[in-house]
Amino acid sequence: MQTARGAGALLMALYLASLGRGRRSGRLLSVGSLALPVALVAFAAARTLPLSLIALVAVGACLILFFNNANALVQTLADDQLRGRVMGIYSLTFFGLMPLGSLAMGTLAEHIGEPWTVGLGGVALLVVAVAVHLTHPALRKLQ
Repeated sequence: MQTARGAGALLMALYLASLGRGRRSGRLLSVGSLALPVALVAFAAARTLPLSLIALVAVGACLILFFNNANALVQTLADDQLRGRVMGIYSLTFFGLMPLGSLAMGTLAEHIGEPWTVGLGGVALLVVAVAVHLTHPALRKLQ
């Protein structure tokens, strides 16, 4: 199952690399942030191995689509003098807080089960993505 997610990530990374510098990172970030929770909910709802693998390919692709564009935007929009500090906070946010989220999700999974936990996480992520999408329309226009 990890291979399916990795295959989706690899395919999306190759696609993004083929776009070059002229891509619309803000629009791609929005697409990734809205598609990722949908793919997560699809994975949570899948009850057969083939459907799970297809959903995981989509999850891997959406993860790379979001993270690659978020990283590119953070680095290009930060002032040169502050880029190191900004990237430090950015890294702390993703990698430092991930174990806390994993602990919370593991605890929730013990009580309601893994599929429901993944599904609820996807729904929560979709709510946040839609809220950001609606409240920050300028984000979609960033290069």
